Formats: sequence, structure tokens, C-alpha cells
Amino acid sequence: MLEELKGIQAARKVKPAIKGNLEKLIELGSQLEREFTTGSFSHINLIQERRPELYKIVKDADIEYDKQDIQALAVAFSSKEVQNPIIRGAYIGALVSLLTEKNNKEGRRTIVKLDLTGSEFPYLCAGAKYADVLMIKNVKGKLIGYNIASNYGQAGIVILQGIKGDFAGADIAFNHGQAGIVILQNIIGNDAGNWMAADHGQAGIISLEDIIGDYAGEYMAYNHGQAGIIFLKNVSSIYAGNCGNYSLLDKQGKYSSQIRRFADEMIKKYSESRMTFEELREEIGRFTKRIKSGGENV
Repeated sequence: MLEELKGIQAARKVKPAIKGNLEKLIELGSQLEREFTTGSFSHINLIQERRPELYKIVKDADIEYDKQDIQALAVAFSSKEVQNPIIRGAYIGALVSLLTEKNNKEGRRTIVKLDLTGSEFPYLCAGAKYADVLMIKNVKGKLIGYNIASNYGQAGIVILQGIKGDFAGADIAFNHGQAGIVILQNIIGNDAGNWMAADHGQAGIISLEDIIGDYAGEYMAYNHGQAGIIFLKNVSSIYAGNCGNYSLLDKQGKYSSQIRRFADEMIKKYSESRMTFEELREEIGRFTKRIKSGGENV
């Protein structure tokens, strides 16, 4: 009897396992996929019109997480069956955006690098409203990086590399959005970078390099949009450079070394300092004027 009593007492002392950040984030993502149904919504309407609702649910969940948790979540999701790919991708974007806002209030820079080593994740980071430095690498799927910093959003540096899928980086800084430097490199797919900085959007430097696919970079800075420098190199599409309002369009690579060097310097400086977005844009503006003084568009 005494031994049985000891066993009962020991059992009562067992505490339930505490869920980690990643487990909580996965559960919240699955909940969002169930609750948000696409129905008649297109990906554009779903991200633009229901983004505030999705962001509120994520914020109210009050889950502590950091940039490593976002990377781990993206990797975990890429290996799971997808119920609602649009929401799954927009959810990752919400985590990036909300973490950026939180860290900015605390005077910290947010640098998020998502490398999926060739896994599939359509819509990854779609609609992320705010980002300091966001890099998305080695991912397959359509609409990766779509609509980042759009609809009155803001992003300092956005880099997409090694992407296989249509519409990579399309609509970045669209509809009154703002971006400092946007780089799309090593992209295989149609419509890469379409409508960036369009519809009253703004971007300092847009760089498209090594792009295989049709209609790349079409309608950038259209409809009252504005771009400082648009740089194109090794872009196979004959439509590349069909752009709206810009200060300098370099289609021949005349300024490639200067642009690359300056972009690398700004990425490093912006990542490692508390340079404001406005200061970044001012630096880009001064650089654009220096380049322009040396010649016309090429």
C-alpha cells in the first residue's frame, strides 16, 4: 500500500510538457489555414483585403519568437501538406512584419534570412507589410515574395535569390508602398518583378539579374510609381525594361560595377547600423544623381 501511495504522489508531481515557440507557431499556422478560406478571393484580394484581420490574429496570439523561429517554421511548413498555400505564405509574411515593428520600437534592426535549400513554398512571405532586411533564397513555387511592402508598407532591403516559379517578387512596393533596395537574382520563371513600385509606389534601386522567363520587370514604376535606378543584366525577356517613371534605366550594364558596389555597401551599412529608412533613401538619391551626372540612360 505504501508503495502504491508513493506512485500516486509521484504521478501528481509530473508537470505537463511546455510547448516551445516553434510548436506554438505551427499550431497557429494550421489554425489560420483552417479559418481563412480562399473561396472566391483571388490571391491579390485575399492578401490585400484580409491582411489586417490575419495580422491581428497573429499578434493577439502573443507568441514569443525570433528570426530563427521564422526560418525554422518555414522549413517545417515546406515539408508538410498544404491546406491553404496563400495563407501559409502570408502567415510567414505576418511574422516578419510584426517582428520588424516590434524590434523597431525597441531600437533594433530585424534581419530575416529564409533559405529553404530548394524546397517548395509558394507565396512565401506574400504581403509582408514591413521588413528591414529580408532575404529569401533557394525556394520553388509561384508568387514567392509577392506584394512585400505593398499597400502603404515599407521595406529597407529585399533580396530574392535562387527562385524557381512565376511572379517572384511581383508587386513589391506596390500601391503606395516603399522599398529602398530590391534585388532579384537567379530567377527561373515568368513575370519576375512585375509591377514593382507601381501604383504610387516607390523604390530606390531595383536590380534584376540573371532572370530566365518572359515578361520580367514589366510595368515597374507604372501608374504614378517612381524608381531611382532600374538595373537589368542577363534578363532573357524582350519585355524587360518596359517601365514607367524612373531616374535611370541601365539595360546595358554600363554602371553595373558602381551599382553593385554601392548596393553591397548600403546593405551592409543598413544591416549593421540604425540608419533610418529615410536616410537610406537619401543616400540612394545622392548616388543616383552622381551616376546621372555621368551620362544618360543606357
